[in-house]
Amino acid sequence: MNRKKSNSRTGLILIIVGIIAVGVVAAILIINFKKGKTGGDIKSQLDKQHEQIDYEKDVIAYGDDESDSYDFTGDYFDTSTLKGTITIAKADNGYSVNITYPESDDAMTIWKMTASYDPYRKALVYRDCTRSDYIMASDEDSEPKVVYSDGSGFIYMASKKFYWVDDKEDMGAGLLFKKVGEEDFVDEEGSEAATEESGEAATEEGAAEGTTTEEGGESAAEESGEAAAEEAAGTGEAAE
Repeated sequence: MNRKKSNSRTGLILIIVGIIAVGVVAAILIINFKKGKTGGDIKSQLDKQHEQIDYEKDVIAYGDDESDSYDFTGDYFDTSTLKGTITIAKADNGYSVNITYPESDDAMTIWKMTASYDPYRKALVYRDCTRSDYIMASDEDSEPKVVYSDGSGFIYMASKKFYWVDDKEDMGAGLLFKKVGEEDFVDEEGSEAATEESGEAATEEGAAEGTTTEEGGESAAEESGEAAAEEAAGTGEAAE
């Protein structure tokens, strides 16, 4: 009887020890897992910090300092071809950007993307651009053809002039945009052309006025001479 009780106690002790051992092992595993996970998070954060430092060191600032506080929302038109337009609107995650270029009367290309302001590059940077080509059918618009959906690039401002850098196809090369309503934007070439046209118009107008004056003077002189001759003839007849 005593031997049975002793065996029962021994078995109970072994069960308790086993439960404790399992608990200890489980606790050790959980602690190690948390340490490993935390260590991975720290490593990931350090990697991101190093990438950011390298980016800040190597990045080129395309825009000017005014870009930091500039409101990019609005409509822009291409002063180079007078065809393309850019529309920028506020979005939850930055800006929504649409760039439209008509290829012909019945075809156009549209780029759509979301952009965020990069204070180091001083530009609106995007990495999710989708290019779609549209061809108008005889009665209604056709379904757009998606050319790609992984375009990247940026839009920046320098001296109130706006530029589009397209990393995918370099479609913005040589283009200069003006924001609608920006009164202080001056295109030097356009200004010079307008001045020349104005000067030529003034010269032509002056020449036309001079010609008119000369013709008017000759006409008046002829009329005055004829009148004097008629008057002299009338006086001679009266004297006879």
